Amino acid sequence: MSDTPHASWAEVYDLVYEKSFGSFYSELTRQTLTLIENRFSTDLSILDFGAGTGRISLPLAQAGYPVTAVDSCQEMIEQLKRKDSANQVNTIVSTMEDFQSEDTFDLVLCVFTVLIYLLDENQLEKAVGSAFKSCKSGGYMLMDIPSRGIFSGNQFENDGVKRKIKVQEIKDGLYQYDELIKIENGAGEEMIYQDSFPIRYWDPDKVLHLLEEKDFKMEEELSGHFAGSGSNYFLFCKDVEGKI
Repeated sequence: MSDTPHASWAEVYDLVYEKSFGSFYSELTRQTLTLIENRFSTDLSILDFGAGTGRISLPLAQAGYPVTAVDSCQEMIEQLKRKDSANQVNTIVSTMEDFQSEDTFDLVLCVFTVLIYLLDENQLEKAVGSAFKSCKSGGYMLMDIPSRGIFSGNQFENDGVKRKIKVQEIKDGLYQYDELIKIENGAGEEMIYQDSFPIRYWDPDKVLHLLEEKDFKMEEELSGHFAGSGSNYFLFCKDVEGKI
């Protein structure tokens, strides 16, 4: 098993998030899907960075979009593939910053706190470069930039799932994330999962400036559509002159 974030508990990831956040998690997913489906026709191709177990990729593929899901965690991708019985989603194991493809896409997704896993400016610049190269001229990118509010510990307990999260700042926006998960299985036995990795807070102005330098033009700020998510949402266009 790899030491990639979430690898140790990928098999219970969906269950843990459902029990931890309940309707908030499903509502955030619904809002994201509705935004995409209302603005982009199903003949447009989608690249989903940080796809995880397919929270966004799978329903988009089921709606008819050609979807490529990218995640750095092999175990998370395996869970996505397990749920994708119709093999509708193309999957690739890669970090955002190292992603390369001969294909380009109409819409690039970088949502649900993907940016926090980029730990320094070099990784951030490479990730933005990957997104730019992967996006068609006239294509779009939907991105969220997490606020500092999500960089705090928490505890959840619900229906046999106990989750304890500790987040501690190391220095200058770099944090250590530690998590302990306890789940009662069908036999009444307690299963224990642990996870530990660094994450980073990125100042929105810094990210927006970098995107502008890379010729991603802000099309619209969408944070109002995702109130309470803990992130700022933006839609960018790669080439304003070539809008879809």
